[in-house]
Amino acid sequence: MTKIMSREFGVTKDGQSVKAFTLANGQIQAEILEYGCTVQSLFVKDREGEEVNVVLSLPSVEAYEEQTAYLGCVVGRYGNRVRDGRFVLDGKSWQLTQNDGKNHLHGGKEGFHRKVWQGQIDGEVLRLRYTSPGGEEGYPGQLSAIVSYSLTGSGLRIEYEAMTDRPTIVNLTNHSFFHLAGGRGGDVTGHQVQVFADKFLQIDGTGMPDGYFAPVEGTPLDLREKKTVGEVLEQKDRLLDTVGGIDHCYAFEGASDAPKAALICPSSGIAMRVYSDCEGMQVYSGNFLDGSDIDRYGKALIKRSGICFEPQRFPDSINQPAFPDPILRPGEIYHQFTVYEFGLVE
Repeated sequence: MTKIMSREFGVTKDGQSVKAFTLANGQIQAEILEYGCTVQSLFVKDREGEEVNVVLSLPSVEAYEEQTAYLGCVVGRYGNRVRDGRFVLDGKSWQLTQNDGKNHLHGGKEGFHRKVWQGQIDGEVLRLRYTSPGGEEGYPGQLSAIVSYSLTGSGLRIEYEAMTDRPTIVNLTNHSFFHLAGGRGGDVTGHQVQVFADKFLQIDGTGMPDGYFAPVEGTPLDLREKKTVGEVLEQKDRLLDTVGGIDHCYAFEGASDAPKAALICPSSGIAMRVYSDCEGMQVYSGNFLDGSDIDRYGKALIKRSGICFEPQRFPDSINQPAFPDPILRPGEIYHQFTVYEFGLVE
């Protein structure tokens, strides 16, 4: 049985109160913030039975307001990138905020990660709501979003829903950085990683997909068999050099109950599997963490301090005819789910 409790976490610069909600069931404990709909901590037990916080965390609302790494938050209205921040929908052109060079990234400068969501306890589920007005960051239509957090035995389940009053585009995901030793023992280069995909999206020098699917076979991105993060990053290849490491979207075919990815920490004995119904998943090896953020334990978050697994729709889908349609229309409900499941190395 999951118990959910709330407490005051802090106040934003503009005076908005932020609550923290703790979900616990004896196996796993998650703390979720209304600010950014953020996973602020996620405690699981290691092989010694000690509780380990397996996500990178910051100590205060102020720290989350100042950080630019999207630590633990929900990104939207459209996660990942839109080329030049432009798209055409039903014959009309739309210009989004350009906050990643000329491109649009993770919903813009003041995307969902910088909003105070309204949390509500519903039995064993925590639901957080945010309504994005039409025109916010350049998006058409008012979007009503609900993100639900619940515990599934030894896992954290995230469900995303959204509705709109006019056609728009939607792609929500969580941007937690994982370190399965809780930050002990340095970075994540010693973690073992697997991604159960045969293809990935080719990208250009700005990280934008060019519309083509490439086979992972024969590339550093072939993670169908376990490799350490360090082994992957040591390979000299333009695929990695272009974006400073792993920062690519993997493509999955068809619906499946099988995991999409796995992460193992030999030192703690903790293993994680990622499940989702999304066709894509961005894997990001913390290439741009630069030490400017100090975590809740006083440690600087440097390059490779964590790794992200972000199930999602494909980036720039609206501008790529070969990609699935990311359009949400009135009367429809956007829905996707992600489960981060934890256990011990066998």
